[in-house]
Amino acid sequence: MLLSLLGSGINIPLATLRSDAPVVRDTYVRVFGVSYRVPFRRVIRNETTIAVNVGGAVIPILISAYLLIKFPSSLLLAEPAS
Repeated sequence: MLLSLLGSGINIPLATLRSDAPVVRDTYVRVFGVSYRVPFRRVIRNETTIAVNVGGAVIPILISAYLLIKFPSSLLLAEPAS
């Protein structure tokens, strides 16, 4: 459990997803004392990183694999997820 707690702050990046999203912004122009709204389109780039947490995924998988290797008969008692 201590390893899981210490590893919770470590993330292993797997991939980065990039996307472009169009956004409409407004600017105001004042001509002869009258304000006019002028919309303009801008593209904003977004990035999302997909990562695996060491303390929340890697260490529990390693512990589960170790227990299954050490006690293979316990696999027969496991109930399938539905």
